[in-house]
Amino acid sequence: MEIVASRISVYEVELDLNSWDVKTSNKVPGFSQKILELMPTLSDHKCMEGKPGGFIREVEKGTNFAHIIEHVLLEMIHLADKGQVYKGWTRKLEKDHYVIHYNAPDFLKGRLAAILAVDFVKHILQNKNVKSIEYLDILKNPIDYFSGHKTETTELYFADSINEFKTVEKAVDELKSERLTTEQQQNIILIISHIQKHFGFIRETWRKSFLTFGGEFAKTIENKIELINIDKFAHYIIQNEFDRVFSGIKNLSHLINTYQIPKTFVIRSIWLFKNKLLRYIIEEYQNDKLFLQHAIKDLEDFYQIILKNVKMGFEMNDYENNIFSQLPELVEFRELEQIRGYVLIVDDDEVARQACADILRYHSYPVLTVSTGFDALDKIVKMGDEITLVILDINLPDMNGKEVYQQIKNSYPDKKIIISSGFLPDDQRIHFKHDVLTAFIDKPYKAVDIVNKVKMFMEDESK
Repeated sequence: MEIVASRISVYEVELDLNSWDVKTSNKVPGFSQKILELMPTLSDHKCMEGKPGGFIREVEKGTNFAHIIEHVLLEMIHLADKGQVYKGWTRKLEKDHYVIHYNAPDFLKGRLAAILAVDFVKHILQNKNVKSIEYLDILKNPIDYFSGHKTETTELYFADSINEFKTVEKAVDELKSERLTTEQQQNIILIISHIQKHFGFIRETWRKSFLTFGGEFAKTIENKIELINIDKFAHYIIQNEFDRVFSGIKNLSHLINTYQIPKTFVIRSIWLFKNKLLRYIIEEYQNDKLFLQHAIKDLEDFYQIILKNVKMGFEMNDYENNIFSQLPELVEFRELEQIRGYVLIVDDDEVARQACADILRYHSYPVLTVSTGFDALDKIVKMGDEITLVILDINLPDMNGKEVYQQIKNSYPDKKIIISSGFLPDDQRIHFKHDVLTAFIDKPYKAVDIVNKVKMFMEDESK
């Protein structure tokens, strides 16, 4: 597959079409003509023939609907993203079960395009009144969609497939006891109205601070995390639609969580943006000390509710009825990843253990965690070579880390181990240095350091 620009990410969507009444396009009279009428630019798709019109001719002959969904979602992204060219391919896993690989400008449009393409094709099959322009309008404004922006279009096209706005009502109910007062809302509207002219600069200073905080790891998640900064919701705030702001942040936090991004990074990002915002509020109202005092308190209350919605988003079940629930056919959606052996993290510090696990899961490493040496040895005995790498804290509550290390090496001399410690003198490191399959990492470690260490051991199994 050709990746046409470095900013484009590659995605997988898995489709289970077992429940579809028809399996191939030639079984539906007039389907090729109908889809071409609704999306005329599909006539340019070359597909296997290698020349324009090839895709439509395949539809006429008969092709599976996963293949059709692939071309529809690529064309939707192409039309919604200023004519950028996108590529994809479909492979079959088993009967009526397929995987579509494709690229998109960002994860939000990539995710939404998959949902829209399935919905678009289904509605054609159901002979419903479909207008492609309305789908494109939704794809051009994904924040509106994930914020529960209820319109005639979403009512028409998602009523059968997605139970989309249930969590908006749920979020409002859960936050009734912690709502902003009318005066607070008016103050925040006034603040955002005055400050929005600075959002471009605020965003850039936030980005620099966030990248300084998170290093290389932050670069990989920046485009996802910035979606819940409030500059994305400014027009809702100014229109006094605070419930939509909170529900949007909750839904997007849930979506961010599906990418295994640590919640600590999300919270840190939110507070960094708030602090940058606060600087301009102080400057804007420096001559009105009384209003400034109220503004700072109101902003704090506003952000407390934002954080509660972030927490709710991270705790939402993937299969709850929410506005971006996967369609029954979309059994999985993820960034393209490699299949790797497990990384076993052994650490009695829950915060360190979970942070390490979150970072590695985001980079698509399968992770197991235990808090004691005995549990680590038991896990390794049960799973053997399925565990490729062990990240071992040297200070454990039940066993000395050196003893755990030695027992692992006695039974599995080729097991790769990273020793982690807040303080390990050089004279003690000598005990491990003779083993080329052992490395060290100092705690507290940075995300980029742990990823680089793990990558060193995991990417090339032959070394």
